[in-house]
Amino acid sequence: MIDKEHPDSLSPFSLSLQSATDDPTLRILGEAVASAYDAVMITDAVLDSPGPHIVFVNAAFERMSGWSAEELKTLTPRVMQGPETDRATLQRLRAALVVGEPFQGSTVNYRRDGSPFIMEWSISSVKDEYGAPRYFVAVQRDITAFRRRLADAEEGARTDALTGLANRRAYDARLSAMLAQPDLVLGLLAMDIDRFKQVNDTYGHGAGDAVLIEVSRRMSRIAAATPGALLARTGGEEFSLLVPCTDAKQSIGELAEAVRASVAAGPIAIDSGALNVTISIGVASTTSPMATAEMLSRAADRALYRAKTGGRNRVEVTVGDGGAA
Repeated sequence: MIDKEHPDSLSPFSLSLQSATDDPTLRILGEAVASAYDAVMITDAVLDSPGPHIVFVNAAFERMSGWSAEELKTLTPRVMQGPETDRATLQRLRAALVVGEPFQGSTVNYRRDGSPFIMEWSISSVKDEYGAPRYFVAVQRDITAFRRRLADAEEGARTDALTGLANRRAYDARLSAMLAQPDLVLGLLAMDIDRFKQVNDTYGHGAGDAVLIEVSRRMSRIAAATPGALLARTGGEEFSLLVPCTDAKQSIGELAEAVRASVAAGPIAIDSGALNVTISIGVASTTSPMATAEMLSRAADRALYRAKTGGRNRVEVTVGDGGAA
């Protein structure tokens, strides 16, 4: 509450401000702040250590932080900072407050028990009659769950739900990014499970899914050992592997053979028994800084067609088409 004898002092650790003034509007305002859904902290305007000093927090702040108002009355907001608190954000915050400008931002803060959370906050100043900041009012919110849901949604938008591999969207984005690097020799493996339709038709889609998952797992072991590679499921039984390479024709061919052999290494278990599964692979690589995604994909698809018509379970390398070789 405001001390009528000393109007510059804000006595803060009462969560009800109804005695702050006889003005009913201000009394309602005080009660609204005290019971607000969002956390509210008020500090004095002393920015240099040991300030700023906390002069008020509402009940929502206590719930969010684990600190009680009584515990905070001798502390500063720095008590909530820790190793993952972004220092650049704090510097922007200070710069804004020094000149009396409002601030919005987010960073990692820490609860009383030491657990981190992502806090989003906006701060504005209460100024004196000369226009100088007298108090800072921070409205804060824990957005950890929101950020997690957002990250999950973004990940889901780029991940194949069945196999966990990158999906077509993620593949297209990586391909464009790699082709934008003019000095990079880029290899593409276009891969297709042999006679996959027969698996679905004979054993059902459950068996087909089991095959897709296991083939993905086997190919992933090879891709994971290849720096900078991206393995994606780009169609029903179609997979693509992007890989930066220096000696394109030799290293990309060896990689393709390793992937083919990993899939054919042993039978894949399904509910009704086990299946011997193979893949065919078409290989292409960029040789020109003018190569496009369409040129590279067309070259790899042409090689894949030769692998299929040549007996399946084999690797074919394309023999050049403008920007691919």
